[in-house]
Amino acid sequence: MAALGLFSEADIITHQDYLATWKSEQFRSQEEAEHFVEPTITISDRMSIRWGEHRLDVFHNPGHTPSSLAVDVPTADLLHVSDTIVGNIGYFRYTTPAILAAAIDRLRLRGRRRILASHGNVVDAVALEHAASYLDAVVARPRPNAPLADYLPEGVAPNDFESVFHQRNLEQLAS
Repeated sequence: MAALGLFSEADIITHQDYLATWKSEQFRSQEEAEHFVEPTITISDRMSIRWGEHRLDVFHNPGHTPSSLAVDVPTADLLHVSDTIVGNIGYFRYTTPAILAAAIDRLRLRGRRRILASHGNVVDAVALEHAASYLDAVVARPRPNAPLADYLPEGVAPNDFESVFHQRNLEQLAS
């Protein structure tokens, strides 16, 4: 919602509890705060939208935050997972690892081969498996300042963006 002012004609769809999520953000920049736009549509559970040749299933998937939404596009074999995963990890600063793991499981049940997270490109759905594995590992053996590579499945290389959120996860587990 921080940049949606750039799209003044677009409808903005959020979960009805969006404002609590907005207020809970701990890392918002001043610029992001200045671009806040109220949503035009709020939902509590799900809605279906016809978008050209596609039907979008927008559904509540509490995980990263209590108001997280996801968008399933079956005809494109695509699932937008919002911020439920960041690359190959889950980020639980605003939730618990168990709630986030349940959200990832709900997404996996959709059976899509391609996923899109809010901070990245379309990737193979194996990223959901990697994020679930990461959550299991980091909860089982958290160590302050441990490198992300210690928690990713074999053969999955960490990137700098994921590492920022990984360190926040470790801080959250230590608190």
